[in-house]
Amino acid sequence: MLSSTVRKLLLVGLLTLLGALMVGAQTGLSQHIFYGAYAAFYYPSGWELTETEDGFTSFQTEQTSLFMAFYYLPNFEDLGIDDDPASVVRHRLTEITLYEGQEFDESLESLETVNDQELYVYSTTAVQNGESYEAYEIVRRVSAYTYTVGVVFPFEGETVDADDLEIAKEIIASGEGWFLNEDGVTADLVGTFRFDVPEGWLVKLTDEDRMYVEKETQRGLFLFSYPEDLEEAELVDADFSELLPYALSLGYPDSEIEPSITDFETVTENERDVIVYPYTLTKGDETYAGVYVMTFLEDGTLMAIDFFDVKTGNSEPNQEDIDALISVLSTMRVPVGEE
Repeated sequence: MLSSTVRKLLLVGLLTLLGALMVGAQTGLSQHIFYGAYAAFYYPSGWELTETEDGFTSFQTEQTSLFMAFYYLPNFEDLGIDDDPASVVRHRLTEITLYEGQEFDESLESLETVNDQELYVYSTTAVQNGESYEAYEIVRRVSAYTYTVGVVFPFEGETVDADDLEIAKEIIASGEGWFLNEDGVTADLVGTFRFDVPEGWLVKLTDEDRMYVEKETQRGLFLFSYPEDLEEAELVDADFSELLPYALSLGYPDSEIEPSITDFETVTENERDVIVYPYTLTKGDETYAGVYVMTFLEDGTLMAIDFFDVKTGNSEPNQEDIDALISVLSTMRVPVGEE
């Protein structure tokens, strides 16, 4: 069996990431699911999940190990990596000691589709203590910003078990990726709540590590309040009209809120009520306008998006933009923990 040192060497390329959910997992493997710092993966009975003290994760059978490494797209330029799975593998061949001296060989690469997900597969050879053995670098883009690399190799012997290799590909294909920031607040938001991103929109972080969705100059900043926060504010079971001032204060605690209208629109999508509320507010001598969309999640969390124009501080979104924000909140869900 390979040592923990070797395991670390296999993951030299692991980067510090931020993560947000972009794609849905396939659930055909089993009900077992691992929610890690960077993504979630389904894996079958008969495979064990192992985490080292350093936070590295592997899925193992008696004869095979699958390690996960992650690469964050905004760091690619500094690393000299192109937005391409082959470029990720080229980088790893130069960085990982077990591959030292190897040159990239196009004849070793292939593309496969597993559970409707495209996998880039690079078959290579790793060397430890003068002994060589088969290894596979399997790359998949799990979100708009994140590549995952599954490294498959045998515990003993020179070759990977063929059946285990196919299951390893399914595990990698099942992955869901997200942003993650370790400041606590953003990690709670991203690690707990997932949503689908509308086509043409991006998910980003502010300099203060606050998550937002963006389309051109239009920005929708996520704000949320847990059930215990609402209880402390004595707003449990309050209707939306009572919650509006509180929701607005989440984004503008030092501003004087001056609602532009006295009512709001309620839209039902995916069996969830989403509130759309245009607003104006003053901050100092300036007045701003924007749109709030908000809803309650299944666990009682109040989730809102504050939508405005970054350049002007105002927003007059068209119906398409509003529909996109409604879609974000209507698809937001609380993941089920490991079963």
